[in-house]
Amino acid sequence: MYLRVLSEFGTFESWGLATYPSGKKKEFDKLMKELSKELKNGFGINVTPEAINNQIDWGVANQSVIRNRGGVCNWILNRAAALETGMITSANLPDTVMAHI
Repeated sequence: MYLRVLSEFGTFESWGLATYPSGKKKEFDKLMKELSKELKNGFGINVTPEAINNQIDWGVANQSVIRNRGGVCNWILNRAAALETGMITSANLPDTVMAHI
């Protein structure tokens, strides 16, 4: 998922906006729909485009406070995937994250 977003829209630092690439909302939404269909066709699971977008957000958006265990897991897994694929760099990681669980 992150590799596909990276190949089509570049690194997060180049986006100019916090949740999708500047000036490319339609294209970004189209990719979320394509990824949703690919997951359904390839693995037989229904994942909405909005859910995929939510996971991308967890990987790239800054989180200063996370309020539950599910959020902590989502943040760690998606940040790791975004970092591993080159979508973000270590410069995009915060020094501290506070979790209220």
